[in-house]
Amino acid sequence: MKISYGQVHGILRDSSDLPIVYANCELANDSLKVLNKVQTDSLGRFTFQAVKKGFYTLKISIIGYEPMIYRQLYLEPGSDLGIMSLKLSSLILKEVDIQGKRELLEYDGRKLILNVDQSLASSGNNTFELLQRIPGVTLDKQGSVLKINGKEGGLITVNGRQTYLSLPDLMNILQGMSANTISKVEVISDPSSDMDASGNGGIINIILKDRSGFDKKKIGFGLTSGYGLGAKVGLDFNYGNNFKKLYYSFTYSGNYNNTRESMYVNRDNRFENTDFSLNTFSLREPVFKSHSATLVLSYDFSPKLRVNANAQYFNRLWEMDATNSYTANHSSPSQMIDHERDRWSNILTGIETNYQYAKQGALTASVDFLSYRNKNDHDYSFKDLDTPYSGETNIIDKQTPIKIVVLSLGNSSQLSKGLHIKFGVKGSFSTFNNNVLDYFQDNSDQTSIANLNGKDALRENIFASYLTSEYEISKRIKLNVGLRYEHTSSKMVRNDTTTYFDNRYGNFFPAISFDYAFTTENHFHAGYVRRIQRPSFVDLAPFVSFIDPLTYVSGNSFLVPAIFDNFSIGFSSKILNLSLDYSNGKNNINYFQPQFNEQTNVFSLTPININNLKTVTFTASLPIKVENWWEVNANSTYSYSLVKTGDSENISLNKNSVLFNILNSLSFPAGFRFETSFFLQMPSLIGLTKRQTYWDLSLSLQKKISKSSSLTFTANDIFNKNIWLDRNRLPIGDLTVFRGYKMETRIFRLSYKWSFGLGKIIDRNHVSEENRVN
Repeated sequence: MKISYGQVHGILRDSSDLPIVYANCELANDSLKVLNKVQTDSLGRFTFQAVKKGFYTLKISIIGYEPMIYRQLYLEPGSDLGIMSLKLSSLILKEVDIQGKRELLEYDGRKLILNVDQSLASSGNNTFELLQRIPGVTLDKQGSVLKINGKEGGLITVNGRQTYLSLPDLMNILQGMSANTISKVEVISDPSSDMDASGNGGIINIILKDRSGFDKKKIGFGLTSGYGLGAKVGLDFNYGNNFKKLYYSFTYSGNYNNTRESMYVNRDNRFENTDFSLNTFSLREPVFKSHSATLVLSYDFSPKLRVNANAQYFNRLWEMDATNSYTANHSSPSQMIDHERDRWSNILTGIETNYQYAKQGALTASVDFLSYRNKNDHDYSFKDLDTPYSGETNIIDKQTPIKIVVLSLGNSSQLSKGLHIKFGVKGSFSTFNNNVLDYFQDNSDQTSIANLNGKDALRENIFASYLTSEYEISKRIKLNVGLRYEHTSSKMVRNDTTTYFDNRYGNFFPAISFDYAFTTENHFHAGYVRRIQRPSFVDLAPFVSFIDPLTYVSGNSFLVPAIFDNFSIGFSSKILNLSLDYSNGKNNINYFQPQFNEQTNVFSLTPININNLKTVTFTASLPIKVENWWEVNANSTYSYSLVKTGDSENISLNKNSVLFNILNSLSFPAGFRFETSFFLQMPSLIGLTKRQTYWDLSLSLQKKISKSSSLTFTANDIFNKNIWLDRNRLPIGDLTVFRGYKMETRIFRLSYKWSFGLGKIIDRNHVSEENRVN
């Protein structure tokens, strides 16, 4: 006899008839073995897949509510449990750690979720270091590389909001952002059409802790001290409270980091029909200080209407002395001293309205204002140099204000039992100004090395609309179909007279995914999505940072957007996740790529468009629960990349590569926890650059001092092997370049964390963060 399987549906609400989000719903058999586990979505809905006729035990729970258990519940394919309610828990929590025990990593189809509170890496580390530990994520600050499961060019958002910064600048901000302020991180491989189309590799969405609250106050405090090649100090504070229908919270994070870095650039080439060599070593001693503060307000006007407001401030000062020693054609060494001061001041404000106009329908409207101000100064002093620059100091002063306004309106509704749709519109309006003064300190008549004097102005507007539908064709089959359209107008003018570009273009971004449930835990997935990678404002600015007089890093005013078509198939189960992806990109943007001028003998590292990038990746993930106290997450990604420039040089490169990640999390008696993180990146291809093998082993040990406090020791890159060694060979000028970067990665930190909460916990996150990435 053929056994029939199907879906079982239900809706979860609180006493105010509002949906309860992220509640755990478990379906168990007679022996109480859990067969299916899901979470409620933004409308409080939950669906069990591939359920056969029989009797079950249903358990629904979430922190702050009384759990609900149904025993001997008869279900069959197509059963609808209707609307179910949970009551707030009557338990008053006094100085109790209210953190729910969740898995460190959760796999939800094509989405990976890191529950930061379950990771010891959140204690003492910054957000950049935390992201580096996520399986399948490659994050390289020096080369400005972000890969998700082997695919280049991801988008990083905070609470579902774009920052609109370049990847290098965003990485700098993440280094000044404490991981203690984060609730979880979502890695979305195949974003749907209601999310921004930017980011080829997918979206990394950082969700801050301020999205949930208490019916009484909560206070948290953290202090970190560390040492690597210099001292590090960090301070975190957060406070939250409720006053009737108003919830408010304040978070502060401050960091001080005294560090040291080194790099070298060695090249050989032909210049004026002779062999030329230039070897440069740079010793950098930066000190940076950062302060960030966030204020969140949330007010319930009625059970169906809520207004959220937030304001974030970030300030970062980077001050560095770099001694660059270089030797040309094996002559005596010369020196260039670079004193750099880089300041970022950011203000981000927003207001969002959520209206539940029906039991299965919600309307969201938001307005965001982003203001960035960057001031960057370089003082270059030349010593022992037989050129007109000898004994001079070249000053480059750059000021870059950026202002962005973002408006969005979205709707989510259930049209019928098996059909759920989302549609909406969005507009972003940006202004960017780049003002540069370039001169010699004591000789205004002397022509500077780069002659960057000028003013650049960029105006960019992006309008978007989307429609996406989720349709349950049958009890086993689910189909998602969506279409997004984005129209961009972008114009950049120099000195109010010269137009660099004036672009107007529109693109359609379809997204299709198919899911088939063999059983409750075994699913097949196939999908297609089109993505775009736009150059950021800072990428387009014509700045220059010198390594030596003949080597510099610069922007590129002639970058164009890149378009990618991504195809994927995969299989997921409780113990194994497999995926095969193919990506075909045109005009892929790669940072810090080699460029050489045969006439001037100048070598530069700059973002460029690569005509065609094809990538095939295969990923295998094994979430293993060895024991209740021991959790292992192993991830391996194989990738094959084919790069073609398509220019006059017509360079073609290809490379096979493998990335391994292993996370171990162990809990011991007496409040001890231990965590190790290991990754190994085999030789890989980054644009036109070949990178050698590098790896990292980090560990954390935590002791729970009391129910409200803990002490954590963290050691990053214990063996000091996270070193990047790059090589380039270009036919122009017979150029061969070897580059090495050693950041301060081996760091030891000790952090103390204390939290205090009074009252019942109430879920205020009625709209999921993923739905806000639009």
